[in-house]
Amino acid sequence: MVSHAETPAPWHHVLARLLFAIFLFELGVFLIVYPWLDAWSINRFATFGGDTLTTATFADIWRRMWISPYFRGAISGLGVVNIYISLLEVVSMRRRKTEPDGEERFEDHAGDPVE
Repeated sequence: MVSHAETPAPWHHVLARLLFAIFLFELGVFLIVYPWLDAWSINRFATFGGDTLTTATFADIWRRMWISPYFRGAISGLGVVNIYISLLEVVSMRRRKTEPDGEERFEDHAGDPVE
């Protein structure tokens, strides 16, 4: 059986993965911090109103939910997930190594091969 040595990923693929990880990290930081700022309660999503009784009732419920610390915490939790995914992306870029015979292998933190 002939084994072909894999070529490393093109630079633009590596750059795209890195930019994606940076974007996810920045989005995560934004989602963690912004819900706890004063601007959160005065943006367009929090201040819409309604012309009819039904939409006005919905707007009141939405407003109470929007400023709730539980909802803000849920949004911040999504930010933590974004940061976690960005770190996983960077770690997976770093851990990927190619053997001389073309086989890919992954190493754990101690440098031992992972099956």
